[in-house]
Order: sequence, then structure tokens, then C-alpha cells
Amino acid sequence: MDKHLNIVLDKNANYEEELTKAFEKETASLNQIAYYFEDRESNPLKNVLTSTINSNEITHYHKHDFYEINYVMSGILHEIIGGKCFTLTGGDMLIMTPGVFHACVPEENSKCYNILFKKDYLKKISEGFKKYDPDNYLTHLAENTIYTTIDTGEYTEQVINTVNELLGFSRNIVHHSDLYENLRLESKAVEVLLLLTKIPRHEFNYVSGKQQRRENFSPDDIVRYINDNFDKIDLSDTALHFGYSKCQLYRIIKKHAGYTFTELVRNLRMQRARHYLLNTHLPIKNIAYLLGIDSAEHFTRMFTKYRGMTPKEYRDTYMKPSLKKK
Repeated sequence: MDKHLNIVLDKNANYEEELTKAFEKETASLNQIAYYFEDRESNPLKNVLTSTINSNEITHYHKHDFYEINYVMSGILHEIIGGKCFTLTGGDMLIMTPGVFHACVPEENSKCYNILFKKDYLKKISEGFKKYDPDNYLTHLAENTIYTTIDTGEYTEQVINTVNELLGFSRNIVHHSDLYENLRLESKAVEVLLLLTKIPRHEFNYVSGKQQRRENFSPDDIVRYINDNFDKIDLSDTALHFGYSKCQLYRIIKKHAGYTFTELVRNLRMQRARHYLLNTHLPIKNIAYLLGIDSAEHFTRMFTKYRGMTPKEYRDTYMKPSLKKK
């Protein structure tokens, strides 16, 4: 998100009006503006990233494949999501799930920051919280919500101190890959999330209506979600996630991908199975587990029907000799 629109706002600007204009200008090319966690940093160790939201610059109206916290330490931050403009002030947070189109601009002299979490990493943390508090906010965010605004209230000072420590850790590891420093960074980021679970539920403003979900996610997003989660979802789960009925989602996938949901998941499983069979020596039962299939026997039947030979026969026939020797 280091690219910006050619709009620089002065201190007398009507921020909401300018943001709305930016939104209107950008909507013509929404599907072309997407950011991915891996593109922002070459360090493969990182599950958490931080950055500053630069004052008086409007970001492209964009989406991304990671969870993002926009935190206002002081001043004012204007946000626009789905064509709707609203304002955050000191102590407020905006937390967004992957795939939400948005743009933002902080007013002059405001201190605003991004905290970014890899999708799988935040889900793993939320599952840990869920064991002890099934109704915690992070579970709602990871499973049901598009975006949430939070007033940190009486916890503002604690949140500010923790975020400052997090930013300090982040600055220390910008230019090198250090496992220890990255683990310290992740630990502090989880501490921020843990603090937020203490905030009373009435301080949260969840936005998760079906209509808003439909407006924020494209057919490409739906197919990408299936591609990322085919080993653990079904049609009902996916329909709920995107705010559609099963029949509606069935038609969208069929029209956009050319396959039914079942066919798409089967094809993804078989493609991934081919990769495991030809590039690893994993046992068949392990491959079945990774594909979300309940047994090696079930996987063998599926694969044989799809490829015309058993997984073992396929591996013996097509694995490169150099890999067979390893």
C-alpha cells in the first residue's frame, strides 16, 4: 500500500467529501487493486507487519488477503468502506477481514498505524482464544464479521503502550531476518489482541450483514477462498461466509468457475494430490489428511476415478527418477 492517489489534502479540506470523490474515481477498477501479505516483505519468517498511515495522503481504494488493524493513537482518521465514509478518533481501532475494499486518510499531525496479520496466523490465534472464551471478539471477527470498529475506552493507555512496544520491535527487524526478533514481535501483537478481548462487547460495532458481504466480495474472492480452504469447508460454510444462500452461491460458482462447488473442490483436491504424489514421499494416508479426506481408502477411490490409476501407480509412473532415489 505504498502507492497513493494523486490527491493531497490540506488542513482545510473536507475529508469526507474528498474520500467520497476518491471512492467514485477508483470503483471502475476495483478488481485491479489488491495487495497480498507476501508482497510487502521478503522476510518469510513474519506473520505480523506494522506500518505508518501517512498523513494527508489517500490510499487507493483497495483490498488485501490479510487481516488489518487501523489504529488511531492520536488525531483523526477518515475511512471509507463500501462507499460509506466514517471517522475514527484517538483510541479507536478499525479491524478488517481479508477482501474488504477500503481507503483511508489521517488528518494533519495524526498518529495512525497499520498492524497486519497473515490470515492463517490470526485464525490460529483466534482458535486458541475460542477454547477459553467461545464468544470472544476475535472469533466473531475471524468467522463472521467483515469489519469492526472499537473504542478502547478505559484500556486506551494500555493499548497505546503495547502498540508502541510493538512498533519498536517492528522497527528493529525491518532490514534483517531474525527468528528471535520476529517471535518477540508476534508475541507483542498477540498481546494487543488479548487486550482487546477485555473490552466489553457493547464497545464493538460489528458490520456483518449479508448485503454488505455481497458488496465487498467478488466472484474471484469466492473462488480464492475455496482454493485456500477446500480441505475444511463445504457449500453451507462458504455460503454463510459470503452472505448467500446455498442455491445463490451454487449459481455464482457455476457461472464464474464453470464448475459446481463439488466439482471445483474435487479438482482442487486432485491437483494438490498430484503435487504431493510427485514431489514428496508422504504416505497416502497423510496426503488424504492434508486434502481433508477422511481416509486413505476414500482418497484412493476418488483419485483412481479421477486419474484412472491408484495414487501409488501414479507416483510410481510419473515421479522423476531423481526424486525416487531420495
